[in-house]
Amino acid sequence: MKLKRLFYTLIVIVLLFNSCSAISGADTEKKNKLISKVVGYSLEKVHYTGKKLNDETSKEIFNEFIKNLDYNKRYFYKSDIENFKSKEEELDDILLNGNFKFIYKIFEIYQKRLDEASAITKEILRKDFDFKKDEKIQLDGDKREYSNNKEELKDYWRKYLKYRTVVRYLDILEQKKSKKEDIDIKSIMYEEEIEQEAREKVKKAMNRFFKRMKDMDDNRKFEILMNSVAAVYDVHSSYFSPHAQKNFDLSMSGKFEGIGAVLTESEGNIKVVRIVPGGPAWKQGELEAEDVILKVASKKGKEPVSVIGSSVTQAVKLIRGKKGTTVVLMVRKPDGRIMEIPIERNVVILKETYAKSALIKNINSDKKYGYIELPKFYHDFNDKEGRKSSEDVKNELLQLKKENVDGLILDLRNNSGGALGDAVKTAGLFIKEGPIVQVRSKDGEISILRDYDPNMYFKKPVVILVNKFSASASEIVAAALKDYNRAVIVGSEHTFGKGTVQNLMKLDNMLSFQYKKYKPLGALKVTTEKFYRITGKSTQYKGVSSDIILPDMYSKIKIGEKMYDNSLGWDEIKPADFNNNYFLKKKNLVQLKKNSLRRIDTSKQFKEIEKHAEIIRENRENTNLSLNLEKRYSRYDEIQDLIEKYEKINLETREIEILNKNLDSIKNKEEKERKKDWYENLNNDVYIIESTKILNDLVK
Repeated sequence: MKLKRLFYTLIVIVLLFNSCSAISGADTEKKNKLISKVVGYSLEKVHYTGKKLNDETSKEIFNEFIKNLDYNKRYFYKSDIENFKSKEEELDDILLNGNFKFIYKIFEIYQKRLDEASAITKEILRKDFDFKKDEKIQLDGDKREYSNNKEELKDYWRKYLKYRTVVRYLDILEQKKSKKEDIDIKSIMYEEEIEQEAREKVKKAMNRFFKRMKDMDDNRKFEILMNSVAAVYDVHSSYFSPHAQKNFDLSMSGKFEGIGAVLTESEGNIKVVRIVPGGPAWKQGELEAEDVILKVASKKGKEPVSVIGSSVTQAVKLIRGKKGTTVVLMVRKPDGRIMEIPIERNVVILKETYAKSALIKNINSDKKYGYIELPKFYHDFNDKEGRKSSEDVKNELLQLKKENVDGLILDLRNNSGGALGDAVKTAGLFIKEGPIVQVRSKDGEISILRDYDPNMYFKKPVVILVNKFSASASEIVAAALKDYNRAVIVGSEHTFGKGTVQNLMKLDNMLSFQYKKYKPLGALKVTTEKFYRITGKSTQYKGVSSDIILPDMYSKIKIGEKMYDNSLGWDEIKPADFNNNYFLKKKNLVQLKKNSLRRIDTSKQFKEIEKHAEIIRENRENTNLSLNLEKRYSRYDEIQDLIEKYEKINLETREIEILNKNLDSIKNKEEKERKKDWYENLNNDVYIIESTKILNDLVK
């Protein structure tokens, strides 16, 4: 029914545009006018919120648009913004009428300010920087005001370029240190030759940056505007230009050769949203969600190109390449470390995304447990006999039952979701039958997705491991089994909080033959539905809270939907009718929490993790950074020492015994190495170790 209503809504939009007179001349401006109308009307009619394009929405679009152009307030003056604001309530009319004169004027001034900034940069970088001077720079645009005049702006650029040079200087120092372990860093802390080298590298990077910005074509400018419109509806709605749509289609097919990472534009940076299971970055292991990509060297030994201020499309162009070649990413970690990460380009190794299990035991107990890792909810819709995550999990459960395990750990950490039907069936493996999730449409219609299989494929205690990157379908499974009192949820304070459904609307399909000359028009990804637990509570925004919270590196910062200003909020609806009379009782949970907390308080690993979390919090919140070289290096060195200490302690952890390795049965050498690494990681994983101890308490 919901799909029918969405279809009828689209028919109305199609008829609306087909009733217009044919437009003559297939030029870019008329094409953009057409796209703007279709996008505007589609968001109004189809988006879950039903938000109208009016004066208030227009103000939001204006703020988003300006932020997308100049988040860090490095280009526009305060007077520019005040002049622009005189028309901030007219953007809704501009979009629906297709008269972009005001937008062109903003871009004209933007280009002028870029040229001025480029000239300022060249002037500043001709002179040496004084690294001994103790001054600071505020890097968070939300904590700064626009400059009142050229002198203020010039002073900001001086500090910003000094900051970039300090980062380069520290990078050179680290390279020298890695080549010669006994080097005395203090002896070269203020070396003129290194300062010149660092400044020259910054100069080259800035020249490339301003050239790229100057070469921004009209299509990219229009894409920024359309994405500003979509973003005010919610964080997951977006416009794809024809080129961006092609990239999106390739990424969904998993057939392009890149690194296997989902990227987004965030505050003028390219940030890693998640790592694709089975992809090159996942296999390499160093690139992680929340990393900010600073530079890309398209091959080893080649001068890296800055991607600060780039679009995702521009960054992806640099990252992609031939299979077997290596791309080197310079990234900034959430704790402030700068790392160079070499990744060999390849396609996603599908086998690595499949569910896999191990028979494990804690060396301090005689109990044995099953462990299942599920990186994503996959389903091969093109092949009836193809792999399905729910079937694979069922098969792994049946194998573990033969081993007479005493309990199970289902690992959904970093599982960003996937096939909804498989999530419902996976949850159903652990209950007799009943509702799993409720889905609410834009018009308020609610459908309940159920498990109809009366068989309960695993009846013993279950721990579900989650973190802040467990999202969407994985949250549905965790929430359902929590609400049925069927599993103990262990991990981060809460999961990601993505409880919405998006549909991809190809704009070409919404217009009749008379508009053929304007195609391709791109696509619109729009939020159309929302998930609710069987208790009636939404998984959106708040996510699923853990029954037992374990410290993690991101515990003290916002991750997930809570990070975004334009996320849809949390709410609740009427609960579904379900029976939660399973083994887990409230009094059990209270004791389990107490026991776990005692262990955490005496754990060296968790203590180091909490220290790391504090550094990440400080780094995220303290955006007013010192430009004194010695202070910056001291802080950098402190972080490095902490990481090395944590990694050393982690390697000393050997409380898990794998009972069914069978490595000799694997003939493929590369596959055998991957499995060996996987077992090694299980041995050292403090979260799995604590999960076995929670299961020990449960089965007593």
